[in-house]
Amino acid sequence: MGRGLGVLIAVLWGAGVFLVGAGVTAQAERRGVDPPAMPSFTGIEVGEANVVEVLDGDSLVVLLDGELRRFEILGADAPEWRERDEEPGIEAVVAKRFLTRLLLGERVAIHEPEAGLVDQIGRRRGYVYRMPDGMWVDLEIVRQGYGRVSTRADGVFEPALRW
Repeated sequence: MGRGLGVLIAVLWGAGVFLVGAGVTAQAERRGVDPPAMPSFTGIEVGEANVVEVLDGDSLVVLLDGELRRFEILGADAPEWRERDEEPGIEAVVAKRFLTRLLLGERVAIHEPEAGLVDQIGRRRGYVYRMPDGMWVDLEIVRQGYGRVSTRADGVFEPALRW
């Protein structure tokens, strides 16, 4: 497949995901369905950081306390972008593009359910909130259709993520 055709398909797929997500949200609003209340967080606040790179639809590089650190967004599971893949899947491209638009260059607050939680490739794991508006990024990824609820998510947050 030519690169131009691949880009066109990515754009059309992204537009379709946006329209479907907007339709679901509009239906819930018309039915008067309110999202579940946000649970109070009892984990550890890692701190505020600047997003310097988006690795894929659920992974970031942040500048935290003067150090670059890789974080996995704990509540959402987006299609993976593997560097060794010649061409990543369309879903991975669109999810990474969404997260890049949402967070690159932004300040975020990161909360971990337990201190120093890391995945199998050394990324720390945590829930991410965009500053200063406090948008819960994990929930936004799922709500907009760019990922699904992660099986690693803390049970306290699951009802909100599954809404």
